[in-house]
Amino acid sequence: ADGMDVYQPWILRGEGEVITGRLIDALEKGEEVNIKGVAKRGYMSEIADCVDLDTVKFPYETFDGLENKIVYFETSRGCPFRCSYCLSSIEKGIRQFSMDYVKKGFDAFFANNIPLVKLIDRTFNADSKRAKEIIEYIIANDFSN
Repeated sequence: ADGMDVYQPWILRGEGEVITGRLIDALEKGEEVNIKGVAKRGYMSEIADCVDLDTVKFPYETFDGLENKIVYFETSRGCPFRCSYCLSSIEKGIRQFSMDYVKKGFDAFFANNIPLVKLIDRTFNADSKRAKEIIEYIIANDFSN
């Protein structure tokens, strides 16, 4: 890389958990950026492969400064529908974070007195049994009331 690559606009195509780190690493090392899922002016990359949700780290290392803020959390990705106007239709089907991951996430929110958690799942209730299990877990374990 000529050193100017750092300042050009980069487009991440696909899930960013893995490719973001690869891009930053390549830029810091001054290496040529040739990463599946990373595009730039004049070069359109393929979309990155979906990550294994069991390998995704919990997004919050600390809750400092998040008092009285909305915290966002994801329990699944994708959508069962194929609407032509929606970006969610690119990926077929739904992938879900493990219930262990979801429960540990809510446990962290409860332990840190987070007052409002917004689920960013596109179709949280597509699996009604799973949605009910999550809601029941929240009701049974939220001691803030």
